[in-house]
Amino acid sequence: MRSSTLVGLWLSLFVVGDVHAYLDPGAGSIFLQAIIAAVAGGFIMMRAYWSKVKQLFTRRKVLGVAEVDPEPRD
Repeated sequence: MRSSTLVGLWLSLFVVGDVHAYLDPGAGSIFLQAIIAAVAGGFIMMRAYWSKVKQLFTRRKVLGVAEVDPEPRD
């Protein structure tokens, strides 16, 4: 039953009658603004999470015994 519903929805995307719609020149402008906003938002999000993204591609240094300072600092 679930697969038949999905098949029906999928087929309904391809069986479309005539559409009488008008797109004025302002619609292209709004579409362009949406694309620019999505790209800018992606850059802002990448900047906010840059350290987490950087950790995915870098290895952490493991401190060995020789690298640890033996004298405590005051």
